[in-house]
Amino acid sequence: GCGMSVALGAPITAVVFSVEIVIGFVNTSNIFRTFWAICWSLVATKAMKFFILIDPLNITEFPYYQLDFDLISFIVLSVLIGLIGVAFLKLALKLIYLRRTVSNPIFERYAWCWLTYTLLALTHYPFEYSLQSTRLFYNDTYSIHELSENPKLGDNPVQTLTIYMIIKFVTMPFIFSCNIPFGIFGLPLTLGAVFGRWYAEVGQKLGIIHPAVKGAYSVVSSAAMLACVVRGVFPAAMLIETT
Repeated sequence: GCGMSVALGAPITAVVFSVEIVIGFVNTSNIFRTFWAICWSLVATKAMKFFILIDPLNITEFPYYQLDFDLISFIVLSVLIGLIGVAFLKLALKLIYLRRTVSNPIFERYAWCWLTYTLLALTHYPFEYSLQSTRLFYNDTYSIHELSENPKLGDNPVQTLTIYMIIKFVTMPFIFSCNIPFGIFGLPLTLGAVFGRWYAEVGQKLGIIHPAVKGAYSVVSSAAMLACVVRGVFPAAMLIETT
């Protein structure tokens, strides 16, 4: 909870997350203690940002707009995200089951991790856009500006996003199946962000949807994908509190 509060600046969401994830394992009387610790961690973070220069995410200020038919587009997007999330979880569980049932040296922990690292290297290094940090990727997809204005995406931004999305979808189940601590937020948020922006860009090109702010689709898609993976409603609170 404290880590989420520091990373996102969302103390209420951090409390909801802590309660949802561990409600079956801890006493509910710890809720106030959790909230108290989260608040002080947020105060410490704000103080550190005041005294030390920290380069955070570029916060996107979305303009106010009326949803209108965008609401239907968001519903369709959420359904598609649900299907992608289920497919991703099925693939990850199949890989985990395979590792546990098949007796083969390649499925041992360290050998499997090296295999995953090799897959990541082969899929990411030839593709220049995937070499940047995830922070910079979020700044690109959440942006309210057109992707054509971003030189990193090349002459065909939709093609770049398509390749990036395929790479993430293929490699994510392998990363999840490594059985090592890596966090559960980053990968679903990234896959959701790229699919949401891709959905808005392709939908507009085909004339199916006319998004007012394309970056909003990326934000909503990230929250939907995270909710699908962790099976909780706290991403909705996170979305409201952070934006």
